[in-house]
Amino acid sequence: MTDFAIAPLRLAVLGMDERTAKLFKMFLHGPCRNQAEIVGDGEEAEACMIDMDAQRAAELLDRERQTHPDRVLILLSLNDRASSPETVFLKKPVQAESMLQAIRRVRQILQGRQPRQAGKPEPETRPTPLRAVVAPEKSDGSISKVAALMDEQSFMSFLGVRDDIDPTVPEQAAAVRYDPKDFLQGSFESACALAISHQQALRVETPWKPLVVFPQIRRIWINADEAQLRAACAIRINNLAHMDISGPRAQTAKDLKVTPIDAGQAELDPSRMISLDAFLWKMAIWTSKGKIPVDISFEHEVALKHWPNLTRFLLIPHTMRIAALLYHSPHTVCEAAQILGIRQQYVFAFISAAHALRLIEQRPKQQTARAEIQASTARPEPERTSFLGKILKHLKMS
Repeated sequence: MTDFAIAPLRLAVLGMDERTAKLFKMFLHGPCRNQAEIVGDGEEAEACMIDMDAQRAAELLDRERQTHPDRVLILLSLNDRASSPETVFLKKPVQAESMLQAIRRVRQILQGRQPRQAGKPEPETRPTPLRAVVAPEKSDGSISKVAALMDEQSFMSFLGVRDDIDPTVPEQAAAVRYDPKDFLQGSFESACALAISHQQALRVETPWKPLVVFPQIRRIWINADEAQLRAACAIRINNLAHMDISGPRAQTAKDLKVTPIDAGQAELDPSRMISLDAFLWKMAIWTSKGKIPVDISFEHEVALKHWPNLTRFLLIPHTMRIAALLYHSPHTVCEAAQILGIRQQYVFAFISAAHALRLIEQRPKQQTARAEIQASTARPEPERTSFLGKILKHLKMS
């Protein structure tokens, strides 16, 4: 059984205004993969989440304990709080993984209250995913580690600082564009696409290091740590081809040498195994350095097709807010930064990573505007964009 087969946990929320609650619904639906849903504060709720930083939070907590003494509580706060064995503490800012852990803990508490039936085995409370069979999760510095969050200072230290641009000025627009084909990113994307299209495990000689792709389980193997990958991603492919040579190497993305392999017979260090999607996402961030791919238009609006599984990804500043905005409605990349009140380079880096996973959809702004006009004629929605912007800024999920 996997998490996806379990019915959503029914949550009541207290201490959240309407705007915050709406965005939290989007968060549960997207990054949290529908593992929980918000319901009315009635008897149908299995647990209650209380924002302990809200006004009258203590009063809300006391009232909840009196009216629903058996309901499991999730206490949300910026500061650490003591909690009882049947109370779950969740620290702000909320991330998908911590929210999923809280949901799992609530399920364990609820399950522990149910009497066991004689002779019936107790169901698993946390399934073993396929990734644990292929490459066990590690807490060291290997590239198979769980999701890491870059704050703004770390982002700028690794990727530099870029001033916002006026996209209508050609020189400024050109300064923030890059072509993935000029870097290692293009070679690796081609290698992964080739393996996926044939559904065959492949060893690919890239301009840098050999890459082994296992499309059936969406994993890749490469003998490199994160620091090596970050450095290699920053070098143009023509220069990279002359580095780290210990055997024949392709000189360009078109010269990839591909060899089918038997996945069952491959003897590889499991600590170097990583999710294919997490690898492409991370590689695009290191390559873009806050720039945007050449095939993303500044004039067209972009939308996120669906939520990526961010629990194992490298998260740049404001990842959740950018994803929520573009998943909800399309905007040009510069409009997205303006609405969220953040630097353009964060949006550009996010777009680069999502584009590497084929998650970005572009559409002419004129068509979108016309559709919105028609929709507003049928059902007026005044100040829709600014309203969403205020919601996102209020919660600050990332």
